[in-house]
Amino acid sequence: MNWMKHSLNNIMQKNKKNIVFDADYARNIFDFNYIARQRNARSNELFSGNSIYSMGYVLRKYSKYKGKIYCASEHGLPAGSTKDSREYKDNNRKIIFVMSEDRRKFIQCQTNKLLVPIGPSIMPYCTNIYSDFVMDAIKRNLGKTLLVFPQHSCADSECLQTADGFLSYIDELVSVFHYDTVLVCLYYEDIYRGEFIKYHRFNGSVVVTAGHKHNYDFADCLKTIINLSDHVVTQGYGSSAIYSMYLKKPVLYFPGSRGRKIENKGIFEDKNPWMQPYEDKLEELAKVSSDHISESSLDRMQEEQWAWADKIYGFSEALSPEQIYELLEFAKTIERIGILNDSKIHQKLHSDRFKNIRELVEECICYRTENFKSK
Repeated sequence: MNWMKHSLNNIMQKNKKNIVFDADYARNIFDFNYIARQRNARSNELFSGNSIYSMGYVLRKYSKYKGKIYCASEHGLPAGSTKDSREYKDNNRKIIFVMSEDRRKFIQCQTNKLLVPIGPSIMPYCTNIYSDFVMDAIKRNLGKTLLVFPQHSCADSECLQTADGFLSYIDELVSVFHYDTVLVCLYYEDIYRGEFIKYHRFNGSVVVTAGHKHNYDFADCLKTIINLSDHVVTQGYGSSAIYSMYLKKPVLYFPGSRGRKIENKGIFEDKNPWMQPYEDKLEELAKVSSDHISESSLDRMQEEQWAWADKIYGFSEALSPEQIYELLEFAKTIERIGILNDSKIHQKLHSDRFKNIRELVEECICYRTENFKSK
């Protein structure tokens, strides 16, 4: 661990001009204690969901937009679920960013809001925390790398699972693919609880984290970690698997535990029925027979995974910086109008300010008109 920090520090000292230093922005992806610490977001978001997992920050940075964001953005893995309606219903935002056409089709009948597909949440819009030059240098130090995403706990709960089976599976992968490094990416709650100790005992693996959910650089850290890897293994079904697929990393799957211990409530069995079809499909796509496991089989698997996830999570629907900027400006304009009045929206859209999103928004208006059923 010390050699890695020393080597990384040498690289950064020699190449400061290649790295973006910004206040308390993460500088060393291997300093998990610092990255897991909560570092305040840059702005007070109108919709609280935009302050978690970097959503508001990455949209502003990507598009160079400077103002308040008048949209709500879905996060996590909402495909097939309407359990949590904060993003698409229980707020006063008039425009909702969703991941995909598949997601829009699922919820437009339940809300009169304008739903705009923008791709897989934060991942198309964030950046590595290092320049390409430094990333290449770190990769040379890491060698062939397996990235591990264990199932994570939450503030008021913890997973009921034993690490033995998962660690044995990782050990098997290491023996087959001869990895030089195993990166274990832990959720910040598990860092706080000392979960990293069990992985430090495992073949000298290196623990990392994307940070606290309110850190403005969370997405940048997560993208950096994924891009440093060659292959990914995920325990259970989570957004980390989808983001890894988007970045074209082959994702292997190990079943997670549905049991959770909830603070002051005891044992809870997570039986979310909406997750099962997606979890089953991910397991199918990520399963490689030990008799046929090889680099080429993982390459084929990666292509299948990307095609599957593209349909559900909108990999091909990510927007340009100009489009994101104009959407955020357009949302501000709609906020001033006060209502989602189609004629006024069409009138505003014909300004040159919105030339890059005119077709997109007009299609969203038509889709809402055709699919929303008022109750």
